[in-house]
Amino acid sequence: FWKPTQGFRLKTSSESPVGGGLGGSSSLTVTMMKAFGQWLGVRWKTVHELVQICHNMEAQVLMTPTGTQDYYPAVTGGLSLIKYSWQGIGQEVFSPPSVGFKDHLILVYTGRTHHSGLNNFEVLKGVVSKDQKIVNALRGLKDVSSQVEKLVREQRWKDLPGLLDQELECRLQLTPAFTSPEIEKLRQLSKENGSAAFKICGAGGGGCVVLWTEPSKHETVKKACQTHGFQVLQAAPVEPLP
Repeated sequence: FWKPTQGFRLKTSSESPVGGGLGGSSSLTVTMMKAFGQWLGVRWKTVHELVQICHNMEAQVLMTPTGTQDYYPAVTGGLSLIKYSWQGIGQEVFSPPSVGFKDHLILVYTGRTHHSGLNNFEVLKGVVSKDQKIVNALRGLKDVSSQVEKLVREQRWKDLPGLLDQELECRLQLTPAFTSPEIEKLRQLSKENGSAAFKICGAGGGGCVVLWTEPSKHETVKKACQTHGFQVLQAAPVEPLP
């Protein structure tokens, strides 16, 4: 794609687990594209142009279906509202709330990698074959997403746990591949130790989950996760990038 006229050395590193459901490969792709762009003096006309190239490139290299939603936060930082409509893809970027995410979220790795392309492909096949259960679950997810958009705009973070529960219920109707023994164990464990809600990251089947927990219960929940062999990852909101 770049066709550089001189040699180079490229070194990358990541704290995101492989198959963690955190958009790690998308972030890495965006990072490399930005680095090459700076080196070779290429400026992107829009965020959408860069995302489209990254999306197509990664799908070709991985030989698996890829979405576009993971690339936008890697390009822009901040808290994104991403909309897919007949006109195309729209993105609004906000600063993370001063209260909410940082005080309540715990990111945990299940220890099991996942394969997002395969999980999502199962859902795609269900839609093409007009499986009404899957279609209804997707409509439910769309409704939850619309409610989350309103919540973000109004900053009603106390209402987020209920919507995360609805999202999980709809997601598990799509395909059994979205959960796993590790996820179910962590789900039960976090609930028993005081977490108010549970969110599977990415396409599930393993990878990471986010726990919504009152600040007073943070240490109890973290310790319980670690005691049972789960890895608590360092995570914090990121401001919009310049």
